[in-house]
Parts: sequence; structure tokens; C-alpha cells
Amino acid sequence: MRFPHLFNPLKIGAITTPNFTANPETLFHINKPSPTRSSRLFKASLVVLLSISINPSFAAETIKNDLLTDTSPIKVAAINAAPVRFDVEASLKKADRLVKEAKAQGAVLVAFPELWLPGFINGDPQYTMGMPPKPFSKYIDNSIEVGSKEWKELLKIASDNHVYLSIGISEKNTKTKNLYMTQVLVGPDGAVIDKRSKINPSRGERNFFSDAPMADNLKVVNTPLGRIGQLSCGEHFKVLMTYNMMAQHENIHIAAWPYNLTANDKPWPEQYWLHMVNTASYASNANAWTVMPSIGRAAIFDNNGFIVAQADNTNSNFAIAKIDRSGFKSTTWKSDPISYNTLSLLREHYPGPHEPKEAVETLSTPDYTKIQ
Repeated sequence: MRFPHLFNPLKIGAITTPNFTANPETLFHINKPSPTRSSRLFKASLVVLLSISINPSFAAETIKNDLLTDTSPIKVAAINAAPVRFDVEASLKKADRLVKEAKAQGAVLVAFPELWLPGFINGDPQYTMGMPPKPFSKYIDNSIEVGSKEWKELLKIASDNHVYLSIGISEKNTKTKNLYMTQVLVGPDGAVIDKRSKINPSRGERNFFSDAPMADNLKVVNTPLGRIGQLSCGEHFKVLMTYNMMAQHENIHIAAWPYNLTANDKPWPEQYWLHMVNTASYASNANAWTVMPSIGRAAIFDNNGFIVAQADNTNSNFAIAKIDRSGFKSTTWKSDPISYNTLSLLREHYPGPHEPKEAVETLSTPDYTKIQ
């Protein structure tokens, strides 16, 4: 399996790789894992990593960003307010109002939770706040199609307020009859900078939402704010996705979660610390300032994983913080967990298993017209 979006220089710039001439055993020692300690997840992750072909032209130049000419501090905001559930028009108006509030406090980047438009669903009866409407056609009617009136209204929020806007939407494709859990990053001119979809919707989400191809949906984009990447919710638990994003050297990561509720909304409160710790770990491993929008409680982490701002919806609609961009131009930092040296050594020394040699991407694409 190959990740062309990561290793193809035509996609992300021409570059050169570090020359690994040193004896690998002197650089990094790998002990053969005990079968009792090796989990299937660990093995599966390494199988895919081992199948990646490293392009010898790939290296540090990839992370340069000519759009970044100003490295002064900026303010970013992470929304914790809820939408007007299953009402896309009312929610778009609320989104505009929230962006205006954040902009008034100095935010130049405003990030919204996963599937904020028109509301999060997963269908698990335990998660009452995630149950879809009845009839389900109401959810389809309030989902957004690219090019639609609602889509244009969404882009206009960014341009009218002159901010960078990241927001999670239920994206519908009326030709294929599929729904996608999509994240959109829009620039202050109303142009789409990044549109990516959740690669493997989690658990009950799979009853409604389609998978998305890996190659088109794991990328970091250059912007005047810095290099920005996006993932949503459960994608932060998947080693192959986080490795891929971190290896592209994000400056700012948007980690969109659906809920982080802290009282009387079981079982969401039980997930709160898991989400927080996971996001803090991501920020530290990626060396990226990480913006965590989430209904109920939002947070912002510095590039060491420390919380620099958090807010809950009892007294605020968003968390806001100033982030330090002084190191965004540097291309010298490397983290052992995501270095190409580590990847090369895994390919050379990992004892197995090595099957399958060629991974096959099979996508689940439920037809939304058949959902009862």
C-alpha cells in the first residue's frame, strides 16, 4: 500500500530525504516483541507502515511554506456551543453569530465540532444526543451538498467575517446517495482550502455515513497562518492516520470532537478525559498547536500538549487563546515517533507478519435513501 498524498512530491512539493548511511543498529534498537505483548492493532498498524514505499526524493523541503510570511502570534477559537439541532438554516445563522463573537475577541481562526451542521448522529441508543431524527429524511434534507445554497452560505460566513473557518458538516452527494462526515477549512476570502472526510466512520456512525478514500483525506495544507491539518474524533486513535498527518509537520492541528460533556449526559462524560488526554498527546507528538472544538467543553493545547485555554458552555460559546508561531518556519524539528528514519528501520527490522503485501481499500458506502 502506498500513501501518494504523503510520499508523492508532485502533491506536496519536491524534496530530498535524509541519507541513512549510519548502521541502523547504532541508531535505533528494536527488540523482537513477545507474542503475548503484541496486540493485533499494533501488528496491523505496522503491516501497513511496512508496505509504504519511501520515495527517496521526500524530505525536509516538503514542510516549507512560502505563504507564511508573518510569524507573529495569532488568536484561535474552539467552539463549544451546540447547533440548532437538525435545522441547517438556523444553525448557519448561529454559526455566523458565533464567528462574529470570536472575531470580536481577536480570533482569526475559528473551529467548530465534528458534524456540527446539522448535528451529530451515531444511532447508539445509549447516546441519546446522537440519535437521528425520525423520519431520517429530515437529516438528509438538512445535510449540505457542495455547490448548494447552504454551501455558499457557509463559505460566505468566512468571507463576511474575514476569518479562517473550520467546520464539520454532514455532506450529501445526491448523485451517489451517500453521506460523508466532512471537515471544511475555508479561507477569509471564502475559498475552500481543505475539504476532507472521515476515512472510517466509527461504530454506529457507519449505519449512516460512507467511508472516504485514505489517499484524498490525510493531508496538511499550507496557509498564511501556518501548515494546518484536520482530523475528527476517532481518527485520533488510529495510528496510521495520526502518523501520516504528523509526518507532514503540522503547525496547527484541528481536532474536532462531537461532544465533551461533563455532567448528566451519560455516557459522554465518561469520554471526556479520554478525549482530552488523546488530544494533548497528539499535540505533543506532532509538535503542533492543537485546537479542540467540541460541544460542551472545548480546549486549545500548545505544541507541548499543555492546555492553554478551555471553556464550557455554561458561561461561554468558545475557548480562545493566543498561539506562538515563532517556530513555524523551522524545518529542523523531528520527533522519533514520526521520523522517516524510524519508518525505514521498521521496514527493515520488523519481524512480521508481512501479509498482505498489497493492502486493498474497501469502502463502506450506505445508500441514504434506504435508511429507515
